[in-house]
Amino acid sequence: SLSISVNAAKGLTAAKLAGYSDVFCVVELDNSRLQTHVEYKSLAPVWCKTFLLPVMDIHSAVYVSVYDLDKNHKTELLGKLCIPLLNIESNTPKWFALKDKKLRGRAKGNCPRIELEFDLKWNFLKAAFLTVNPKDEVYLKKSEKFKRRLLNNNVIRIKSILAEMKSTALALYSSINWESRTWTAGAFLVFLTVTFLFELFMLPLVLSIVFVQKYVATMRNRTASGAEEGELVVVDNREEIDIDKEDNICFAKIMQMVQDAFPMVQNYLGLVASAVEKLKNTLNWTVPFLSILAVITLIVVSIILFFIPVRFIIMTAGSTKFIKNLIWPGYVTNNEVMDFFSRVPDDEILEDSRELSIVGEETDVLVDKSKKLL
Repeated sequence: SLSISVNAAKGLTAAKLAGYSDVFCVVELDNSRLQTHVEYKSLAPVWCKTFLLPVMDIHSAVYVSVYDLDKNHKTELLGKLCIPLLNIESNTPKWFALKDKKLRGRAKGNCPRIELEFDLKWNFLKAAFLTVNPKDEVYLKKSEKFKRRLLNNNVIRIKSILAEMKSTALALYSSINWESRTWTAGAFLVFLTVTFLFELFMLPLVLSIVFVQKYVATMRNRTASGAEEGELVVVDNREEIDIDKEDNICFAKIMQMVQDAFPMVQNYLGLVASAVEKLKNTLNWTVPFLSILAVITLIVVSIILFFIPVRFIIMTAGSTKFIKNLIWPGYVTNNEVMDFFSRVPDDEILEDSRELSIVGEETDVLVDKSKKLL
């Protein structure tokens, strides 16, 4: 379960011409959605409201949104926040900088921020079990429409992945052609040794060693980078492409077909990029809980493969899939590996949940004010 206290907010932008806003806060977790009362005529509202939310998946994220309410009961977003549950620090009140609608840049206002306090209770073994089981569907999630920005972003992600694959292919090609004789000779000797001594149980063991190596490299990179934080780039606000109605029915049908095809292309590009990014983030220890779970699983699989023949493992796994539906009719057959990777965040989710600094923004505001006075 998750207990979240929405204490207060500061530095919000004035949504009304009179220089104030009628503010309330909305907290969302999977299919749960709760909101505070409205603080009228305030840019620094104080709610002191505590919510208790059920946690169905430890890999979910909490979305906190601050809105302005007008006389016609219409709302205007003043700031938004995305916090993964695994990044939460319990029983510690903390100020979070609010972001814009796309969760890429800062929200408007004088360093808009909100004070939250969390109390998260979860079990490691239960979370590990749920990680390799199907993920619950989120019904509050909106369906994806065609967005030019999203399509361009997915194309850029695919290009970066292809560039990395191309560099790897060029490295293999240079090795085969003996462009660097020393390196190629060493690689050739390693290839012969590994091929001669390779056993199936060694494969997951080698993968677990790769995880450890990536963990050491990640720790070194974090130490080298220090406390530097890059600013998030504000993206273009142009999103949806509207198709004008035409008198020509045939032309309208063609345009409708094109419009229906674009979201499919956009989403498939996003799925491919997301799959590769999830694999990369698993190796890079972006979510330590998932990487630890992967290492433990790989070591256990290595031990099993060492002592038990592969044919018996396949027979046991296949029989389990058949017997489950016999014992529990209606049981949903799942793929544990796919369920695991569905919990790994891709680069887009990491960018959404990236926390902005507050001290730096306050300093920038003070500098801007001093420049105006001078």
